[in-house]
Amino acid sequence: RTVTTINLEQAQLLVLESGRRGRVRVLQGATWLTEEGEPNDTVLCAGGEHILSGAAVIEGLGASRLQIETAPASPARRFAGWLQSMLHDVQTVVARFQLGPTRSV
Repeated sequence: RTVTTINLEQAQLLVLESGRRGRVRVLQGATWLTEEGEPNDTVLCAGGEHILSGAAVIEGLGASRLQIETAPASPARRFAGWLQSMLHDVQTVVARFQLGPTRSV
């Protein structure tokens, strides 16, 4: 489990791109949170928390201090991430090569 403490200023945004599950806990101030795939936004005040299920954007409503807690990825998820990274690397290398016949000059 990883816990990260973050300070946000008024209107400062924090973008959480990871799809890993986690929890946001507001220690001071207030934040506005919108999450991908969720129809409603959430306002969290000091002491409030929200379970994350996907990518999210958090905005400070004034000076705010929050904690982001994430669970470690499962071995299957880590392996899937590694495979995705390898596929991307292979696609990048293949794109650099001209495979197939070349035009005559």
